[in-house]
Amino acid sequence: MKHLPIPFEEKGIIEIFKNEKSILRINVELASSSIEHYQALSFRQELSNGGLAFVFENPNLPSLVNTKVPFAVDTIQLDEAGEITHIGSLSPSNSDGVFTTSFQTKFLLMLPFGFCLKQKLISKNESESKKQKPFRIEVSNYWIHVYRQTKFTVIAPEISIQISVGNSKLNSLLKKNRCKSWAYITAFNPVSSLASEIENETKHKELISMVSKYPYFIGEGVGEDSTWTPEKSLLILGISESKAIEIGEAFKQNAIVIGRINSLPELKLLTSFYDSGNSDLGISNF
Repeated sequence: MKHLPIPFEEKGIIEIFKNEKSILRINVELASSSIEHYQALSFRQELSNGGLAFVFENPNLPSLVNTKVPFAVDTIQLDEAGEITHIGSLSPSNSDGVFTTSFQTKFLLMLPFGFCLKQKLISKNESESKKQKPFRIEVSNYWIHVYRQTKFTVIAPEISIQISVGNSKLNSLLKKNRCKSWAYITAFNPVSSLASEIENETKHKELISMVSKYPYFIGEGVGEDSTWTPEKSLLILGISESKAIEIGEAFKQNAIVIGRINSLPELKLLTSFYDSGNSDLGISNF
């Protein structure tokens, strides 16, 4: 499977149409003003481990046609009554997320990259009388929205980085320093909890010491919320993704931003994000 960068979406709807015994169709709509071509995705049905497999396709992007994209519903299993009992999912990091049913026929799926999905199943009687009625799954996450709206700035040279937005100034800086990869990391406010100024400054100095062998540039992460003080950060050039993640984890950060030359900046959610329960925020109940 070819791994492609999949953008984070803060809102969306997934509809599953089924009758008593089979999945008829799955519609996906992900709302994003900045990544328009991911607003309408379709699925292709395939056999997988005895279940039904659906893979994202987007005919509007030639590079994705007939390509299995890592963000996909991998298998859907039905019981004898035709109810969905399991949905397996793949993330870009190749981790599994799983739906499991409760006696109330409600599902909860926590995808490893920050989505939280909730679904209320149609009862068996409804399913028999209204075979085409869809299940609707809402996708929402407050923190994904916050990260997407944050500007990850560099003071000198003056650069402003945003998730999934190309940046010619950043590419030029990478070329000048003969580097292909980069990461944007802060040591401020571990697990997004406000720390004291002294604690933050101490951690920032530790971060500088840890990355001193790389070309780095001081900046600030500036969010939409004017009450949140900008966080001192470092743009680090030439660092590998694995090393950047290791450093982010060491400072208990929820996320870091990573990228490569001529590629879009990516948000990388870390262990602290899930351990602190942030991935369950911003969900509206059905």
